[in-house]
Amino acid sequence: MARDLRTRVSRPDRTNFAEYVDRLPVAKKTLGLTHITSAYTLRDIIENGVIKSQDKCDVLEEEVIYAFYGRAAYRHKESFVPANLTSLYPTVFILDPHDIPPPKYVFGFDSGAFCAGVMDDHLHPYMPLFDFLLTPNTASAARLIEAVFSTPENFFQNRPGSTFTVPPGDFEAESYASLIKSGGHGNVRLDDRLSTPEIVFADPISLAKSVRAVILPETLGQQSDIGGKLRSLKIRVDEYPWTSCSRPGENHFMIQNMVTAIYKDLGWL
Repeated sequence: MARDLRTRVSRPDRTNFAEYVDRLPVAKKTLGLTHITSAYTLRDIIENGVIKSQDKCDVLEEEVIYAFYGRAAYRHKESFVPANLTSLYPTVFILDPHDIPPPKYVFGFDSGAFCAGVMDDHLHPYMPLFDFLLTPNTASAARLIEAVFSTPENFFQNRPGSTFTVPPGDFEAESYASLIKSGGHGNVRLDDRLSTPEIVFADPISLAKSVRAVILPETLGQQSDIGGKLRSLKIRVDEYPWTSCSRPGENHFMIQNMVTAIYKDLGWL
């Protein structure tokens, strides 16, 4: 059974977890955000000049845009099916965390996996998604990640620090800590999306204002109407090798290494 978005009883969303995170030390570094989509959608984004919602989200039941804090964590459910169409391969937008629209929601993990029941081993049966909301800004995501992982290097390698603890009686923080320390084990194997904060936007994101770099297949980066137009907006274009009949998801770790290199060049690491 799918998890509820909000509690079934008559009360506001709990703010315990957000308050816990807001009490954590201010992060020394704020990493960039990644918005990941298919190369097919890239064409519309370039033509419109904005990243905007494609349709209503099945999880939140709203028209929203998803981004991840730091990592290029998103993978489509069919990303490991062999494909020979470049339109199916991932494109990653690197967003400047200091020059984006105000987020509508921030979660400490993948909301879709939460609502699908993937994290149930670490949750009370009645816990709804919106009791895990963070203060809607990138600073809250940065505080949480630095508290859990100590360094960006540990975060990229998904190695939580051994000293991360939460106060007794803060049930949402306790569940989050259990999830983080699970190491992906349980009835359903969890990947790095369990510990990558999710930043959710309602407003369109300007390509020229907010995007610092784009990672895409090399065949598209060389096209004047794709890579050329991005470069004309002073957006950095990094290309990864494309091979027909490969699996789009097999590029995941190479793309994450490229993301890290871009962060270093932009002074975010």
